[in-house]
Amino acid sequence: MRTIMKSFRVCLQSVSLGLFALAGLCPQAQATLLTYDGFNYTGGLSTQNGGSGWSDAWGANNTGGGGSFTVASSGLTYSGLTTGGNAIFSSSGTSKIFRTLSASTNSTIGTSVYISVLLSQSAASFGDVTLFSGTTELFSFGDTYTGSAASTTYSIYRSTGVGGGGYTSSGVSVDTTSTAQLLVMEINYVDATHTNLYLYLDPTISATAPDHTSSIISSSTSSVAASFIFDRIRLEGATTSTLDELRIGTTFADVVGMSSIPEPSSYVAVFAAGCLGAAVWRRKRGGSGDRS
Repeated sequence: MRTIMKSFRVCLQSVSLGLFALAGLCPQAQATLLTYDGFNYTGGLSTQNGGSGWSDAWGANNTGGGGSFTVASSGLTYSGLTTGGNAIFSSSGTSKIFRTLSASTNSTIGTSVYISVLLSQSAASFGDVTLFSGTTELFSFGDTYTGSAASTTYSIYRSTGVGGGGYTSSGVSVDTTSTAQLLVMEINYVDATHTNLYLYLDPTISATAPDHTSSIISSSTSSVAASFIFDRIRLEGATTSTLDELRIGTTFADVVGMSSIPEPSSYVAVFAAGCLGAAVWRRKRGGSGDRS
């Protein structure tokens, strides 16, 4: 009986050590991932409430553009990026839909907030992410509005009164081959009166943030950091656009899928390893003549 109890204790100790090692890694990596939606739904997007970091479900489709977002039968993929679920596209016309974050983003000086999305287009038309503070529109990025029409280049469009307002083109033409492009937006809170915006196109998947010089848009704004605190997202797309894998985080690693919780199989492996160690210990003890 004592041998059985010792084996059980050894198994528990082994498993505890393994789980402790995993726990030491996971919370640190996952701590700054604020919001995620991989659109693992079926049917229409309106009223769907999956993902994490949201306070409500996706709202009603904005009928101003005559379209509505529908869930595609499969998601977009990008080399090195962990993806899951499906994707969304506008079934007709141009679609707009809102969802509210569970908390406003922070604007601590010297830090950044990152937003990423996969975008696939068969023609240059609307396909963008717009940030709001309540009902106040701040700015959008992607294949945005120019002020009079859809842009033909990846761009940023700031609303009037936010960083001077206006349209900033990257000069990089929108890819219309239906290949998924990874767009990463960085809001860098420089000081109390300046916030810099950087848009990256197809960055390397890495735990290290890319250098600002690699961005396709670098926009310095003379606006208080508070002007770029957002708590609401609007997705916009035309019939030519598909969007997927929306992430918001305080590190680049968060929004390119480098921050993740191990799959359940990882814990199973730890448990199995612990029990194997206990079995070896028991065999050795048995061979030494302990028959208690």
